[in-house]
Amino acid sequence: MRIPSVSLRMCLFAVVGILGLALVAGAAGRFLDARTVAASARASRYEALVDEAVLSSLQAIRFERSNSFSSLVAGSSQARETVQKLVATRAEVDKNLAEVAQRASALDDAPIATLVSAAQREHRALVGLRPQLDDAFTKEVEAREPALAERWTIHG
Repeated sequence: MRIPSVSLRMCLFAVVGILGLALVAGAAGRFLDARTVAASARASRYEALVDEAVLSSLQAIRFERSNSFSSLVAGSSQARETVQKLVATRAEVDKNLAEVAQRASALDDAPIATLVSAAQREHRALVGLRPQLDDAFTKEVEAREPALAERWTIHG
């Protein structure tokens, strides 16, 4: 039985071929890792945008809530001064909450969607109280509905 001889050329071809396959496999692995990192970066970007919109909304909501509550316990002349500020703040709150909902929907994340839905429900309750607040701001403190401040605090 004769052992086939392996030439030096065949050995070199085999070594170069194995190294080439290892190089291609390593490059493919790095490519797949890069795709995973890119997907993670996109998700982080969307989450950061949602966080930014939520923070902007919270700031505007707190401003509206505190100014409205302060105006409810203040005299009508002081309350009328803050109404102009509140109108601009209300528009900002509405815009920011719509932006939160839009950006959160891109995340396709159930817990975030639940929180956004709860925030929208509370916002609708506040929007329903706004006309009553505006009416109360035109009246003296004694003539205002006493439970309005409490309802505003609960929903705000």
